[in-house]
Amino acid sequence: MRRLALLAAVLLLGATPAPVRAQTPSDSLGLSAGRSVRTALLERRRLVRSSVVEVRGNTLVLRRDSTGSRVMTIAFSDLSRLDVRNGHRRLTRRGATTGAAVGVLAATLPAAFLPCADGRIGIVYGCIKPVDGLAFVAASAAVGALYGGVIGTFLREPRWRTVVRR
Repeated sequence: MRRLALLAAVLLLGATPAPVRAQTPSDSLGLSAGRSVRTALLERRRLVRSSVVEVRGNTLVLRRDSTGSRVMTIAFSDLSRLDVRNGHRRLTRRGATTGAAVGVLAATLPAAFLPCADGRIGIVYGCIKPVDGLAFVAASAAVGALYGGVIGTFLREPRWRTVVRR
């Protein structure tokens, strides 16, 4: 009986919640010193890129990225938008799409208007068979997509997560 009472007391003490501290905006929004953010104030909707110096209660202390020495203090209530950078994204898909479009354009114009040996002009006047012209355009699009995808893999842009929007 004594063991059962001791076990019940231990379980009861373990089940009570620890003291809960008040959550600050830095806890709930994932803000910490050095984090890149984009902010827009209520009176100006233009996004400004900066980095967090510190969070003081309901106030955000920021350093502008373009002017490293200028420090701004902004209340959370004055923000219309706050974006936090969440790493980078590679531009492989965008590069492949752009490369394919450039390949199509680069192949279509010569195939349509390139003069042939007998003086006629490309697909427009029947010098090149449409099937051959289509194969040339498709091959050029594939090569363009390949080159664009490779180039896009090496390019990155920041990924942003919006945490405040009013």
